[in-house]
Amino acid sequence: MYSVMQLPILSSTRLAGGSLGMDRELASANITDSPDIANWVRPNQLLLTTAYHFKDNPEGLIPLLYQLNDHHCAGLAIKTKRYVETLPPGLIEAADTLRFPLIELPNNMLLGDVLNQILEHVLNDRQFELQRTFDVHRRFSDLFLRGASMSDISQTLASLVKRPVLILNAQRRSAGCSDSLRRRMETTELAGQVRSLVDSLPFADSGPASAPLNDEETLIVYPVDVAGLRKGYICVLNPASWVAKDLNMMPLEQASYIVACEHMRQEALKEGEKRLRRQFFADWLDGRLSQAEALRRCEAYGIVSECPYLLAVGTSDPSREVKLSASDSELTQQSELWLDQFAKLTEGLAPPIVAEWNSKYIVLLIQLPAAEALPFDESEYVNLLRTLQQQLKDYFPEQRFSFGLSNRVLQFSKFPNAYQEARQALESGYSFHKSNFVQTYRTQQVAELLGSIPEKKLMDFYHSSLLAYIQPDLPEHLELLKTLDVYLNCECSIAETAKLMYLHRNTVQNRIHRCESLLQFSTRDPIDALRMRIALLIYRDKLGGT
Repeated sequence: MYSVMQLPILSSTRLAGGSLGMDRELASANITDSPDIANWVRPNQLLLTTAYHFKDNPEGLIPLLYQLNDHHCAGLAIKTKRYVETLPPGLIEAADTLRFPLIELPNNMLLGDVLNQILEHVLNDRQFELQRTFDVHRRFSDLFLRGASMSDISQTLASLVKRPVLILNAQRRSAGCSDSLRRRMETTELAGQVRSLVDSLPFADSGPASAPLNDEETLIVYPVDVAGLRKGYICVLNPASWVAKDLNMMPLEQASYIVACEHMRQEALKEGEKRLRRQFFADWLDGRLSQAEALRRCEAYGIVSECPYLLAVGTSDPSREVKLSASDSELTQQSELWLDQFAKLTEGLAPPIVAEWNSKYIVLLIQLPAAEALPFDESEYVNLLRTLQQQLKDYFPEQRFSFGLSNRVLQFSKFPNAYQEARQALESGYSFHKSNFVQTYRTQQVAELLGSIPEKKLMDFYHSSLLAYIQPDLPEHLELLKTLDVYLNCECSIAETAKLMYLHRNTVQNRIHRCESLLQFSTRDPIDALRMRIALLIYRDKLGGT
């Protein structure tokens, strides 16, 4: 309304009341002498009238004024000295109370001319705003196409709104700032103050929020959302004497759109890099790359070919309630969460660790000191993995993780072999019905030792120890063998066996007694127990038993 009152055609008019409401937005104007115009008036519309229907009762304009205010009308302009001689004092008082602009028009003024001038002014303003929006959009689009940084976007926005600008990422850390803030960001606690304030701000419908930053400044924050997720914040430091509505939000809206687009572009680039990295590790560890190609590319991923390594593969222990295949989308999402957390936990550790996902396993490449520098102590790295297991409980309380650990890799060409060793160690631990374990490949060497014994002697030993007394083809006998296997691996602990197999202790105890009776041996006899362990190992490895 302020700008409309500056039109030359309105120079002879008088603002009779409601001067405190001159900041109302004006979107259109209309002429009417209908007494029920309040039912048809649009928001932000200036109403022009001769008040013909109120010539006998000027006081009737007072309830009309209240109705127009309820409909968020921009103002009321009345021509006097024709049908209404003067504006009633009560009408002027009501306009001041409601902060509703009340304009008195002279009798010699044509309402049609006034209407045309106001509409022309509104249209010119709209055209100017559209052109300015287009110009601002073009400036930000140019920045996006050039791959400009967040600081470049901040500086451009600051030049448009004439205020310092800071852009935060989703973690509310600085992603870029305008030049006027750079020194303050380096020498003061501004970043921490802004972060704390943003954390406490209530955001409604993705719109801006504001709060005092200090005695001299107010922080106006415009959120950046991508696909319903909050990915950042645009912060403007406003003088405390100004209010948020004094700031033109259009540049902030355009900047938030460009920041969102930049975020999507960065996410796409990261996804592409992640896909290439994952494909490299899969091809390398599965032995599909030549050594020369692997050497050329591994350095980019932090792998030092001259150093010895240990390989660990880990995964979440199988759940009784939920079993997901490797291709299940839910497993894929879960694996990304695991990998992110592994990367955070291993970042900056000594020894350096590279974490990646391959097939259904988290793969950890643990860099060791030079082979001749320090004696190798495998238990140190077993303890490292156990520490990781404890830390992961804090982030995934419903899940437990197990690891298989390879032998030491002293030659770069042996990485694929080490990966297979770590996988075999992990699967060996699961075959013993363990959970939340760290299994080294060294235990696998027992099976290799058995492999050096002639097949006939192994089968004779197996028949004399097991097959002569029990029939694994029978479901009842198969359950007995499984229980005995777990029981021996749990150091003959009834409680631990019952826990791993989800059985009652009495059930476990009865099955062990039944096994001792059928096989004619005692689990308390070390020689008998060792003989039975070997027989069960032959059953699993040679005959494909479970």
